[in-house]
Amino acid sequence: MALRVLQLCSAREFIGEAARVVDLAEALVNHGHTAEIIGRKKHSVVEAAGRKQIPYANAHMGSRFNPFLDLKDILLIRRRIRNLNADLVHAHRGKDHWLAAMALSGMKPIPLVRTRHVVTPIRSHAFNKWLFNHRTAGLICASQAVRQGVQSSAPWLTSPVEVIPGGVNLERFRPGKEEELAREKQTLHLKEGAKIVSCLARLAPVKGQHYLLEAIPKVLEKHPGTVFLFAFSRQSEYREYLDSIVEKLGIRDAVRWLGRVERLNLFLQMSDVGVIASIGSEGWSRASVEFMTFSVPMVATSVGSLPEIVLDGQTGMIVPPRDSAALANAITALLDNDINRRQLGEAGRDRVLNNFTRERMMQDVLAFYHKLLGNNG
Repeated sequence: MALRVLQLCSAREFIGEAARVVDLAEALVNHGHTAEIIGRKKHSVVEAAGRKQIPYANAHMGSRFNPFLDLKDILLIRRRIRNLNADLVHAHRGKDHWLAAMALSGMKPIPLVRTRHVVTPIRSHAFNKWLFNHRTAGLICASQAVRQGVQSSAPWLTSPVEVIPGGVNLERFRPGKEEELAREKQTLHLKEGAKIVSCLARLAPVKGQHYLLEAIPKVLEKHPGTVFLFAFSRQSEYREYLDSIVEKLGIRDAVRWLGRVERLNLFLQMSDVGVIASIGSEGWSRASVEFMTFSVPMVATSVGSLPEIVLDGQTGMIVPPRDSAALANAITALLDNDINRRQLGEAGRDRVLNNFTRERMMQDVLAFYHKLLGNNG
């Protein structure tokens, strides 16, 4: 049964949840369903939808309550529901959730689905209890860590809950040709045979890049010439602090700040070790799955969903957060043993293929949709 799905996502940046929204919509369309997206005007979600030719609408979706603008958004959502003749509405953030609930009031009843992407608690006040228990047909959690946060903060929740991890689009992550990889390394001034340790995360204290920088001198003691690549979506004030650490530790020659990388597949492909040094958040770690897609073994902190994705001793190594020494020891251990590093990387890719593909995510979401709609698909 083909479905008509309207998704709402007010994310400003193209973070993990925004990518999941667009990936899900594209996968639904590719499998004969109809999907539309409502996002913030001129922000990442609608821009990505436009590039992929997914129908979208621009809304205000401000974080703060604004009676006039919120009403405009509610009326827009109602129009899109009617025009699409939607079978259900899928919201991805708190503001989206409330707007969708208001828009559906008085309309033909259709399920409202919410995905929780974060490990932060649900506030236990009367309005949320009404929203989740009386206006929400079902809740999707992006990881077991998110579900645990929901269960501990909202024991009053009666809506069905399903854990559906994210998934990567394997078509997007095809290996580049050897000559392309060689040119990219030359562009980055990487010496032949140099070990490469890579970090893919937005520049923010919660992502813990400063702890990784502090680990570098110890790694270089055992593996001189190792280069540390940092890819990120955009600059931030945090970068100044990171630069001060680089200067203080005298590791300028070992560090490359790449910013946004155009050929993400080449960045991942050239990496010997991937690092996620987060000290919080990580309701779902898209970056760790992307590294594993290219058979890159991971060093990741024991935060949020990371231990669910990176299996300690099987696809990488899990270390405590805020521990530069532990990061250094884990990275060094992987660089010490080429065979073990390759085996962990291959096991990581197998884990992605079996558990974390976009196709699997879409099929699990569809099954949940059909369950809420009371049909067999």
